[in-house]
Amino acid sequence: MLKKILPLLIILFVILGCYNKDLNLKIRFEQTEGLRADDRIIFEKNRIGKVDAISYSEGGDYIADVKIDKGFTKAVTEHSRFFIIN
Repeated sequence: MLKKILPLLIILFVILGCYNKDLNLKIRFEQTEGLRADDRIIFEKNRIGKVDAISYSEGGDYIADVKIDKGFTKAVTEHSRFFIIN
């Protein structure tokens, strides 16, 4: 019985792992210039995510943990640039 259930559980976990979900990123900034947790992330006048937390790193810069909503994850690429503005 266990031999029949185990492959099904593995397949279920693989499918759930591939499920389209929010994108979590860590962005490094030299200065935060007033950036705070819960600030919005804007792309082409659309709110696509938010800042979860900001921490100070051992290297002397700031790390912003951000979450991009699942509907906009394809808008973020390896060439994306993030700016802090008022």
